[in-house]
Amino acid sequence: MKITPDETAMIMTLYNGKSYTEIEEKNVAPDSRKFPSRKDEFKEQTVVISLSGFDLERSSDDLFRSTSWMLNLSQLSFYVDSLNTEYNTKYNQQFSEFRDTRVFTERNITSYTDGDTEKPGKDSLSFNPNSLYSKLRSYDKRVAVAQALEKAKEAGNFLSMTSETMKMQIRFVKRYEVDWHKKLVLPFGCLVFFFIGAPLGAIVRKGGLGTPTVISIFFFVIWYVISMSAEKLVEEDLVSSFAGMWASSYILLPIGVFLTYKASNDSMIMNVDTYLLFFRKIKDFIYRIVFQGKKSKSDVIKKSDE
Repeated sequence: MKITPDETAMIMTLYNGKSYTEIEEKNVAPDSRKFPSRKDEFKEQTVVISLSGFDLERSSDDLFRSTSWMLNLSQLSFYVDSLNTEYNTKYNQQFSEFRDTRVFTERNITSYTDGDTEKPGKDSLSFNPNSLYSKLRSYDKRVAVAQALEKAKEAGNFLSMTSETMKMQIRFVKRYEVDWHKKLVLPFGCLVFFFIGAPLGAIVRKGGLGTPTVISIFFFVIWYVISMSAEKLVEEDLVSSFAGMWASSYILLPIGVFLTYKASNDSMIMNVDTYLLFFRKIKDFIYRIVFQGKKSKSDVIKKSDE
């Protein structure tokens, strides 16, 4: 097998084989149709296969022009503002529909009892649900309760469907907000890792390039886990976009500043002997407290015996 010089076809050279070809008959009744074939033997045969369907074709930019990761900051801001406006409008429409069709609202209705001195005017009506329900017959009461339960179920189903729709809408808005912050968070994250990796290379005296690299990868894993978790929380609208997308940066930035400060002061923070000396001092301190306490206790016992 080989490719043609213009890379438009593949040439296959076959040796010592057989080829089978089915011959289609024409002008033959379907019931009496036969299926003859032809067999050819060859010592060498060349087959050319076109590669036109395997060409690498660039996709049109129009297919991805409206996706969030293809937009710049100004375009993302425009989309976020438009989507938020659409979300608020749809939310108000759904609320108005639920209020007007699924929930009883009192309009120009005031409570009035027989003990009130002032009679209701023409623009107001007296309405007392308890007294109205008590005046109904038993059958009418059952019908009223059944209708009330049916209306309550319809309202519950309406709220469930509407809430799912609004969740999808707000998740779509948060997707654009996440991509807007990503265009700033990723460059700033590179700066944060510079403040972490460069001081580590200066502080770690042993191990060459390997130890600082392993420690830097450890910090990168922490940054990645925080970023992915916070991004999911933002898309679920559990935290704000700014707090979620910048969480990894303002958690690791103090560590980078601390390492930079230690590196500028030639600190021994990554030296194992420094920590061994620290624990040795703690051990000596505990040893002195324990044995001095026993010694003072024994002195008190001796004085009491005397």
